Amino acid sequence: SRVILPTDNEVKTVIETDIGLLSMEEYFVKERCKPDVVAVRYSNSEQATATDDAIQAIHQADILIFAPSNPIASIGPILAVREIRSAIETSLAYRVAMSPLVGGKAIKGPASEMMTACGYESNVMGVAAYYYGLLDAIVIDQQDRQYETVLQDSGIDVFVQETMMYDQASRIAVAQSMCSAIEAQMVSKEEVGEIA
Repeated sequence: SRVILPTDNEVKTVIETDIGLLSMEEYFVKERCKPDVVAVRYSNSEQATATDDAIQAIHQADILIFAPSNPIASIGPILAVREIRSAIETSLAYRVAMSPLVGGKAIKGPASEMMTACGYESNVMGVAAYYYGLLDAIVIDQQDRQYETVLQDSGIDVFVQETMMYDQASRIAVAQSMCSAIEAQMVSKEEVGEIA
């Protein structure tokens, strides 16, 4: 895969906790995610500018996929760069997020606690709300099937599938299943004229 930096500027994730302000490294490594998270912010994000490569990649994409990473800690710093967020908002690509939360819990890491601290539900509804305005579809695990209808009613497509990944074979299977579902949906939308 080609890795493209969203910005060449320094954007630091600052975590406000019950023991004070911590950098991401201090929170994850030194404190082992134990302090209670109060808020998360991205210093210098207002001044950061997107790289030309990132903007070009977004504009040329047919599909944009938000990986099942921690929305606040991993994806948030990228979206905090205004030009990146704006490019995704206006992109003609089919934009899909895979929820990192299954059954209201993170598979690993503090995503659940961070979502709650930032005012979002710790479930697939919270993930969809966090990415509001950036999504055409969301991939959710079979354990969260009960949210399918309400998510669809909010105006986004929903793909329900196995999302748990234990090894390389299951990672490939999850990716193939997701890509097949996205392709079928895009073909269906093209047939009815919803996407060019």
